[in-house]
Amino acid sequence: MKQAWIVAAAGLSLAGCVTYDDAQREAAAGHEDYLLVQEQMRRLDGRLEGVELEISRLQTNLETLRAGQSRADTSETQAIQARVEDLDRRLRALDAARQQDKQEIVDSLSKKIAQLVGSASSGSSAKKQSGSRKSGPSTGYEHEVQPGESLSAIAAAYGVSSKVIMEDNGITDPDKLRVGQKLFIRD
Repeated sequence: MKQAWIVAAAGLSLAGCVTYDDAQREAAAGHEDYLLVQEQMRRLDGRLEGVELEISRLQTNLETLRAGQSRADTSETQAIQARVEDLDRRLRALDAARQQDKQEIVDSLSKKIAQLVGSASSGSSAKKQSGSRKSGPSTGYEHEVQPGESLSAIAAAYGVSSKVIMEDNGITDPDKLRVGQKLFIRD
């Protein structure tokens, strides 16, 4: 205040001048602003630290999930592979059973055809022959091929192999038998 009176006594105007009190008030206000900024900086530092901790926790969780997913993928892949192998085993077993069933059906049909051919043989289609062959066995039967007969069925009926019948009769293609064709079947 002393300075203000001295300045007033000198006849100077105080308009636009800053007094010591004004400077102190401005300094106090500036100090309060400084303290507020400092407090806000502490809060932001605390929030930043919290965010960094959360990021670290999330990274740890992510790594854990990735590792767990990798194990889950591996175990799921192994489970699928085991199921595929099981299905493959079952498929092979079914295929083997199907082949066995097929062979049983063929054998059963061959026996039935052989019985039918045998009963037909006792009729007019098979006659006992002897001594008329130039080479090979001299005794056997003459069989006349009937509709629907195959060489394998005829062979089964007489208890000889198809190969023997083919050799004795000069047959090169067993699928080209003709109805009425006469075949020599050895005893």
